[in-house]
Amino acid sequence: SSGINAEYGECREKDKDQFKLISKTDAKNEFVLKDCDFDSREPPLKFATAPNPHNHRGYMKLYLVGQVYERACEVHGGDEGIDAALLKRSKNRELLAQRKMDKKLSELRKQSKPRQMKEVHVHEFGEESYIEEDDEYSHTCKSCGYSQTYEKL
Repeated sequence: SSGINAEYGECREKDKDQFKLISKTDAKNEFVLKDCDFDSREPPLKFATAPNPHNHRGYMKLYLVGQVYERACEVHGGDEGIDAALLKRSKNRELLAQRKMDKKLSELRKQSKPRQMKEVHVHEFGEESYIEEDDEYSHTCKSCGYSQTYEKL
């Protein structure tokens, strides 16, 4: 009887990594996979459910690490592909963070710009014309069409 237990223990130790479980969220992050890689791609990966410790109403899906790794190799073309996908994702996140920061800085600059410093249109008036019936002069801006009438003393 002790021989069977010892044999079982060795087998269990040897295959321990084969039966490790990983949550879907962690698997997606660690192996750069999408929902469709778990559910839509043939054959769909089998999973177990367990209560989610972060959300008492929900359940989390648990997958076998070995199967998730095999699927990631299938999707990305092996270990090098997985590493390349991780690197690409981290670069994209850095780029998005930089763009977000640049946009916020730009908005802050616009908000903090004093009203006097905002561009003000300066009229460029053309030739003046005399209006006899009103005894006034008039000229019109060349760029915006604003017309100004005035009297000369």
